[in-house]
Amino acid sequence: MPDLKRLFLEEARGMPEVAENFRRIERFVEELPALVGFKALQFSLVVGREPVKLKHGLGFVPQDAWVTRLIAPSGTKLHVHFGLFDRDTITVSASGTGADVLKGRLLVGSLPAAGEAQVLDATDIQTFTAGS
Repeated sequence: MPDLKRLFLEEARGMPEVAENFRRIERFVEELPALVGFKALQFSLVVGREPVKLKHGLGFVPQDAWVTRLIAPSGTKLHVHFGLFDRDTITVSASGTGADVLKGRLLVGSLPAAGEAQVLDATDIQTFTAGS
């Protein structure tokens, strides 16, 4: 955003009201919640099948995924394969007995870093269990 900021300030030279409006917008954006830049994904998975890639459209590799809904019989598991995330897709799978389909919703994106970025590999998987 530094280039955009410089451009706006150059354009606003001699127009104090425009410069002040830009500063207000900048303060507003800085105070937005950390969830800006997250996308909600809704999906259905066949339990026991190979992992599925879901398009997220973020244009970067998301570092965080929150399960907001998980509908399946108790004990069915959703596996989020963090190590397989890329700039276009995330990878998920489902396992368990007594269920054909797991329905879920995820919120995916990246919270502001709290230190160094973690390097993940294909074995980095987080599991969420329905009914728990």
